[in-house]
Amino acid sequence: MIVEDDEGIIYPYYNEQQQLQQQQQQQQLQQQQQQQQLQQQQQQQQSMSSANQGRSAMMQNQNMMAPPSSMGAVPPNDDMVCAAMCILLCPPHEGIAREYHELPPMQQSEVWNDLTGNQAASNLQQEESPEMIQQAFRALMEQVEKIPDSQKSAFVFAMNTYPQFVLDPAFLLRFLRAERFDPELTAERLVLHFTIKQELFGNEKLGREIVLQDLQEDPDDWDCMERGFLQVLSKRDFSGRLVIFFYKAISGCYRRRENVLRMAWYMYNKVAQSPENQKVGVINLVYNIGGFPEGGMDYEKSRRFGQVIKSMPLRVEGMFVCLDEAPWLAVVEAFSMMVTKFLRIRLRALPGSHTECMYQLMSLGLPQSALPVHQNSQLRLEYHRKWLQEQHQQERERP
Repeated sequence: MIVEDDEGIIYPYYNEQQQLQQQQQQQQLQQQQQQQQLQQQQQQQQSMSSANQGRSAMMQNQNMMAPPSSMGAVPPNDDMVCAAMCILLCPPHEGIAREYHELPPMQQSEVWNDLTGNQAASNLQQEESPEMIQQAFRALMEQVEKIPDSQKSAFVFAMNTYPQFVLDPAFLLRFLRAERFDPELTAERLVLHFTIKQELFGNEKLGREIVLQDLQEDPDDWDCMERGFLQVLSKRDFSGRLVIFFYKAISGCYRRRENVLRMAWYMYNKVAQSPENQKVGVINLVYNIGGFPEGGMDYEKSRRFGQVIKSMPLRVEGMFVCLDEAPWLAVVEAFSMMVTKFLRIRLRALPGSHTECMYQLMSLGLPQSALPVHQNSQLRLEYHRKWLQEQHQQERERP
């Protein structure tokens, strides 16, 4: 039997057996579709459950390390945690992401803890027995001996000329804490410390701490310091870590590179004298909003600045860069290649306007209210001047 459709096309009419087969096929197809829909729903529920569990765990961790109100940073709420996750999980370029994923799981957890500050409280309370410290000193000196003399000439000079300063237990302990008591890494940092110090301040100052009076010997050094492109914030982050503030990648505030390098040396070394900062580390916060430097970037300065940071007895646990123009992204990528892998994989970018960056900083538990900038991105110097006065006073009182 045949039938004709509305358009005049003739089709054969299926018999009962063909109709039954067709119905069975349709039923099988419907069952497959239902199974697929059920699997998709289950996957979505699992994803939502995992996300909620992760968010809840993060909130619990942050609540466990709730600081006194004097620290200033506001604990993030649930929405802010989501914003923070977007920042923390997204390195500024693929190279950093690749390096992170190549790390063993334990080191990945360490990076995450440093960025979030989850371990800051436990780091501060970590027991350091006299036996442990003495053993660490011996292991450190053994590693220093393994470094060829040709690579540690400044250290050897300081050791022979100022042994009391170099071997001061409190001084060496700073370096051990910076490298979490890894003797090999500590030896490298210690040797580099004296190499950079010799380059910036000469042999005569290798055996003592650098003070503000040393920077006042050169008017350009002191002018660079007073401009405040590098500042210590008045409030700590949500986990209790000190925040060091960079204004526009510290560009345009110096006549010679040595001016900004000596300024940075003083400030980082000063911060490193606090046992609390030695144990919990610090955060670098870079504010690149309000226009790109007209003269471009001094990448040699950036490279040498990275060496100064590497030589300090202080662990930088995270570096967050606020930026509002595309050229800054290239600067961030270039700078990431000039610092250690440790810091590079802890580098994160916060793109957006001033207001948008303030919200992102709040979501990360950083003290955005303490940033020394106006709404129009102009620099503020009130607290920086107060901080300098305090250092002057302390150094005058110290024998």
